[in-house]
Amino acid sequence: MLSPVIKEMLEKRAGYEIRYPSDCERLVYEIADATRQHIGVTTLKRLFGFVKGTSAPRLSTLDILARFLGYRNYDHLLLSLDPDKETALSPIRQIQAAEIAPGSRLRIAYNHGSLSLECCGECLFRIEQSADSHLRTDDVATIRSFRVSYPLFIHQILREGTKLPAYVAAKVSGIERIEMDCPQ
Repeated sequence: MLSPVIKEMLEKRAGYEIRYPSDCERLVYEIADATRQHIGVTTLKRLFGFVKGTSAPRLSTLDILARFLGYRNYDHLLLSLDPDKETALSPIRQIQAAEIAPGSRLRIAYNHGSLSLECCGECLFRIEQSADSHLRTDDVATIRSFRVSYPLFIHQILREGTKLPAYVAAKVSGIERIEMDCPQ
């Protein structure tokens, strides 16, 4: 399913709320008219949660949605949601990494994955557990903030002494839940 933020963006662009499966049928035509590209009705219904499915959407589908929203592709749409940049969207619950005490533990859940992290201070987090994620146990990730309904932007990964490039987790669904345990 799409993150609530991207759903909200699509609804705003369409000019109506997507509450029923028939709204997806209407949106398919509007997307095709605006982009000259087609997304299947069932695919759109799956992305809005009206049809159950387990597979992640194709990047080409996400690119079409991004173009409908005025972005070059889905990666550029994600960059516009980077919590380090100002957006026109209403504020969503978030935690700034600089405000998290070293030793605090976070649990992040998103569509098909989850992460358990320990704050090392200075926006550095050691991965304690990783399920269905690019990140591995004992990776150290530079993360500046965590926002519910937004992707998780990882600015750098240190894996066994090697620096890896930036990575975006929860690209489609956004972060669904954040839990934090602070040291006593």
